[in-house]
Amino acid sequence: MLRQDDLSPSGANASSGALDERFLKGVAISVWQSSGDEGTSNWSRFANFGRWPFGSIGVRTTWGKYKVGKSCDFWHRYREDMQLAKDIGCTAFRFSFEWARIEPERGQVDSAALDRYGEMLDCLAALGLEPCVTLHHFTHPLWFEDQGGFSQAANIPLF
Repeated sequence: MLRQDDLSPSGANASSGALDERFLKGVAISVWQSSGDEGTSNWSRFANFGRWPFGSIGVRTTWGKYKVGKSCDFWHRYREDMQLAKDIGCTAFRFSFEWARIEPERGQVDSAALDRYGEMLDCLAALGLEPCVTLHHFTHPLWFEDQGGFSQAANIPLF
């Protein structure tokens, strides 16, 4: 016969229901999906024009009627979103570093973007949230896409 203790996660305190400190409970976002960009990524091209540089993907002619734009503008409102995660009891916050924001042109690093990511990490630390960072969430700069992206072995070191 199963007891309630048998159903508790490993490391849980059976009497209080508290989880082991190593267990992370959190939320996850894609910075691009939650902020868009200035048209510098492969996904901006896709969202705005419904095609890749190597030909149409066969989307409907009405594609592009609705633009991603700034979406919910996480890029500027990250503090509010991170506070909301804390308020609902999260211990972790997963988000992505968008390469197209960091290096919009090959070899040109946007220091303001790096500063913003630093501010985000500082905000998470102040809230006691564990940052979980995705380095590539399927978006990359147009300059990389136009060189063939990851389909060209010579491009891999650029990432």
